[in-house]
Amino acid sequence: MYRNMLIDNENQCVIISGESGAGKTVSAKYIMSYISKVSGGNQSHKVQNIKNVIIQSNPLLEAFGNAKTLRNNNSSRFGKYVEIQFSRSGEPEAGRVTNFLLEKSRVVGQAKNERNFHIFYQLCSYNNIDLHKKLGIVDMSRFMYLNRSGCYEVDGINDRKDFEEVQSAMQAVKISDQDQFNIFKIVAGILHLGNIKFTPHGNYAQTENIDSLEYPSYLLGINKENLRTKLVSRTIETRAGSINEKIDVTLNVEQAEYTRNALAKGIYARLFDHLVNVINSAMEVKNPNLVNIGILDIYGFEIFDQNGFEQFCINYCNEKLQQLFIELVLKQEQEEYQRENINWQHIDYFNNKIICDLVELPHKGIISLLDEASYNVGKVDDELLLEHMSKQLKEHKHFSSRSANLSDRTLAHKIEFRINHYAGDVKYNIKGFIDKNKDSLYQDFKRLLYNSKDPNLKQMWPEGAQSQHEITKRPITLATRFKNSIIGLVQNLSTKDPFYVRCIKPNELKVAQNFDYEKVKTQVFYLGLIENVRVRRAGFAYRLTYEKFLQRYKCISQKTWPNPKHGFPKENVNLIIKELRFEKDVKNGITKIFIKSPKTVFELENKRAEKIPKIVIFLQKFWRGALARKYFAQLKAANKICQYYKKYKYRSYISNLNKIYGSVKSKKDYGKSMKWPNCSYSLKKVDEMIKKIYDKWRCYMILKPYPPHIRSEIYLLSLSYELIKNRPISSNQAQKWKGDYLADAKENMKAISYQNSISDLKKRDKFNRVLFSSFIYKMNRHIKSQARAIVITDKYMYRLSPDEKFKAKKDPVLVNDIKSATITDDPEFQLVVLNIANYETDLVIYLQSTDPTIDKVPELLSNIYRTRIVENSRLPVNVLKIPRCLVENKSKSIMIRKNGKAVKFEKSGDSINLLLPIS
Repeated sequence: MYRNMLIDNENQCVIISGESGAGKTVSAKYIMSYISKVSGGNQSHKVQNIKNVIIQSNPLLEAFGNAKTLRNNNSSRFGKYVEIQFSRSGEPEAGRVTNFLLEKSRVVGQAKNERNFHIFYQLCSYNNIDLHKKLGIVDMSRFMYLNRSGCYEVDGINDRKDFEEVQSAMQAVKISDQDQFNIFKIVAGILHLGNIKFTPHGNYAQTENIDSLEYPSYLLGINKENLRTKLVSRTIETRAGSINEKIDVTLNVEQAEYTRNALAKGIYARLFDHLVNVINSAMEVKNPNLVNIGILDIYGFEIFDQNGFEQFCINYCNEKLQQLFIELVLKQEQEEYQRENINWQHIDYFNNKIICDLVELPHKGIISLLDEASYNVGKVDDELLLEHMSKQLKEHKHFSSRSANLSDRTLAHKIEFRINHYAGDVKYNIKGFIDKNKDSLYQDFKRLLYNSKDPNLKQMWPEGAQSQHEITKRPITLATRFKNSIIGLVQNLSTKDPFYVRCIKPNELKVAQNFDYEKVKTQVFYLGLIENVRVRRAGFAYRLTYEKFLQRYKCISQKTWPNPKHGFPKENVNLIIKELRFEKDVKNGITKIFIKSPKTVFELENKRAEKIPKIVIFLQKFWRGALARKYFAQLKAANKICQYYKKYKYRSYISNLNKIYGSVKSKKDYGKSMKWPNCSYSLKKVDEMIKKIYDKWRCYMILKPYPPHIRSEIYLLSLSYELIKNRPISSNQAQKWKGDYLADAKENMKAISYQNSISDLKKRDKFNRVLFSSFIYKMNRHIKSQARAIVITDKYMYRLSPDEKFKAKKDPVLVNDIKSATITDDPEFQLVVLNIANYETDLVIYLQSTDPTIDKVPELLSNIYRTRIVENSRLPVNVLKIPRCLVENKSKSIMIRKNGKAVKFEKSGDSINLLLPIS
């Protein structure tokens, strides 16, 4: 795009389209950032200032024009067209921002879980007590214009940080500190306006609390009494001949609230326009004849549960942009092939002109009918407007309402109508259409704001200078103004060479890595991408008039360089094509040459590039070589310096460690009480390695005096302390632990049979050694007790029969498949619940022992954990007063009772009883 502008000296534009939340605003920022990077220029102060304003205008306009909606956390609630002008050498010279239809109704009310414009929350969140005190900013929930939706914060948005970016952007666009403060005063004044409440006084309204007028009048620089008067009354001028008469009309509560909201919306809309004008002043256009690039970032197509006047205008705008796409890409391209006598098979597509006509057609379109109703003061309300629309448009196949089609029960009678847009059917609620279309603010308020002490606010309301006796023209309605601006925009875009960015919204959940196939498919179809691909594949990738083609590529052939010897441009172009043998990929039109494959265009460009004067190539070669050699020498020197410096840091660090820890061998705690010195980030890995070596050495020195079997006991005991919390473990327990109890003849009368069985299992399953074994009582899936033997090896857990053969009852369980364990908080009870992966029922066991003083539970769990440590896999242990277990994926509690009989499990309602003999 930027390259084409420089080569062809023609205006370019980028049209970004897609649904709300599809990524249009982000795409526009990327494009502007790219243009700012590639348009290098001479890096003068002026060029850098223009680039800075272009980039910094984004956060400023987003703060005042974007808001959280149900579909998008940063939805643009206005349209924006940025036009950047460039000098012939490609430097940005100036720019201009045009805004369209700010959704100012959002200032006074939002849907559930939506937000007002970002700037309100940014100002309230900013951590500046002095500023908040001057502006009367309190908690957001106390402002009526913010608390209705119940949403104050948004995931992924840092309002405090964004406010700092807004302040930086204001400085970039040359807004002084005092003007910044005045702008924030206006924003705060709008918030305080919303807190003015009214109560009925007879049939009329009066302010509920006169003090609520203090902050709005102070912040907006207007007289408090005048503000109170204008909120509850208005002045109407009548004229009879040459006699003017004033009539003061007192308002009721509903009218006063409407007037207050209209004032807040009007001030905010003028403030937004003022910011756009300030940005444009910082990029003043002095030469309108410069080539330019336009970037259109405008609201996406919207379909909400409740769609009103704003959605109607937004979707009309998207219809016009889709029509432009159809005209430029699908219609004009095919017509061009026919006009140039190129053999072409026509490709059908849906032309949405019929929908655009439904909205904008003079005298018959919806906007014309809406304007007619808006000008009939007091005679027509929204319901009558819908009834009139239904009569006028009932034959239109893209319009429907309940009055036009009584059988359509999906539309509310006298409330809703439907338009069949290119992107889908949308139901609109007619309520508020006339009121929002009038977009009127009483002249009383315009005069009040014009007389404000705030120079910025005064500048925003020039019409307030008009006398009450002065006759003014009937104002143009909002819908007509918007229609005219969109038509002008489309006409402007149609004069440029367009590029399209189609943003596809992958899902409605606002999450990454979630691709809704049907939603994406729908967008691809209604955006016309299928027809576009068909036209592009069947058509030609490149076309130029013969004159332009010859001007660009004549240097390729000696027959046409430096100037063609004879003949017309078409003949000379064919000479170039024939010399390069591209005849099969080229078609000759009447005035243009058409090239099918991009590969041919690339080869033409390559051939042209080869003809660049040799002297330039020679200079570039030596200059780049000199720069490269200099750069390499710098890198080499820097690398050497870094190596020496790193070695120096290593030596210094180790020397420092030696000073601190050189004598720790003689200390009683081997340096445990000493603080390990801090190190720089570059030495972090070395520091961690040395610290590990030191820790291992200290452990070795502590355990060195003990024999090997005592070390093993200490290791197991330390593991048990790490695993088990809230259950006492005596320090002499490890001395009693034997590990493989069943191999001891005192514990097991059939020790020899057991050892034979273990030997067979070792050969079969290839484990190294037995860590723990014991007789147990196991709870089966019928909640009955079964005598078993449990064996824990370095790989598996076995459940064996306690008879002569010690046969494995089930397949072994990998120790790493044990997910967690649950035990009681009383060491007297040897109950263990093991949760095993892919098992619906936990393994519930009660450990037997010939010595009641031995607590086998920590020993069992420590031996399981020591196997898992090798693979860095922890073992969660739950210590509960009343343990719980899973039985067929249902959680049950285990109640322990002593009844004087053998160990027994039994079902008791939704719990399990563990009956133990009385000791």
